[in-house]
Amino acid sequence: MTRQSASRRIGAGGPRPVATATTVGILALLSLAHAARSADVDPKREADEKFAAGLNALAHGDWPAACTLFEASMTLDPSVSSLVKIARCRDHEHKLLAARDTYQNARALNRRLTGSPTRQKELEDAIDRDLVKLTPRIPMIRMSLFGSLNRVPEILLDGVRPEIDISEFDRPLPVDPGEHTVIVRAPGFQEERRSVNASESEVVELTFALKAEVPPRRAPDAAAIIRSSSQVAQRQSVQVDTPEQVERRAQVAETTSTKRGSRKRVVGWILGGIGAAGLGVAGYLGIRTLMLVHDADCNDKDVCSMAGAATIGQARRTQTAGFVVAGIGAAALATGMVLVFVGPRDVDRRSTAVTLGLGTQGAWVSGTW
Repeated sequence: MTRQSASRRIGAGGPRPVATATTVGILALLSLAHAARSADVDPKREADEKFAAGLNALAHGDWPAACTLFEASMTLDPSVSSLVKIARCRDHEHKLLAARDTYQNARALNRRLTGSPTRQKELEDAIDRDLVKLTPRIPMIRMSLFGSLNRVPEILLDGVRPEIDISEFDRPLPVDPGEHTVIVRAPGFQEERRSVNASESEVVELTFALKAEVPPRRAPDAAAIIRSSSQVAQRQSVQVDTPEQVERRAQVAETTSTKRGSRKRVVGWILGGIGAAGLGVAGYLGIRTLMLVHDADCNDKDVCSMAGAATIGQARRTQTAGFVVAGIGAAALATGMVLVFVGPRDVDRRSTAVTLGLGTQGAWVSGTW
């Protein structure tokens, strides 16, 4: 008789309430048994079973399965042995930085959990042996900056900013073996991108020389062109004065010429003083520029550290300021000399007139000063 016919027979037979109660009792007993089995599960024992299964998979060369079992064992019951196996998994995956960090975590866990000094030393020696073999295999990227920047550059390694001090720009940066993209950029400069393939134990040298950005050329403003053309036309327009206006303008010019001459001399002395002071400041800035260049941390090939590049940038700004101040000082001094020595003589020539005459009554002299 099958389980289906028996069920039907039970359903057509004896009283239904008795059958229902029996079924409920059986289900309750099964639930209690399952709960008891669940309560008997020991996480440490299960972790040991997964660790042993991982060792078996590793013995058959199945690294993915073994690494998954070691990670599950570590989750159930953290242990130094599991963490060491996980570090070797990262090494097998060519993730050398992750392997190094995992070994260091295993060393810290060993000092915290392992009770027996003998076992603790045994595990630490195993970790140290693996680290001694691993560390020289980690590739490095060393970056240097050619020239000087007036801004702090930003470094992106595979799209992420590495945790390095920008003052140690030329310090080797550890990376995993494989392809990497390095981007260096700074405000006001063109971004520079490099792609490199780093092999194990290799030190890749990269030199960056950022170029200043060229501002885009702006299209001419039509309204400004129209205004400029209108102003030129107004300046070129011819105005004809009447004889009375010409005579009145000449009288006014003659009256004010003397006052202008004295004012020009005062302005000339002021500009001369400003120009002399400007030349003195320019001389100081020139000396300061030479001192900064001498103190910059650069080699004979003009390759500077980050601090040296910043010092060279400051020297260039100081030199530029010196040129500007020297130009302004020279212009002011020359203008002042012209106003003091040339301007008043022109005024005197324009305002002095002498007339000699000879008549029937004798000779006469007349003039204006």
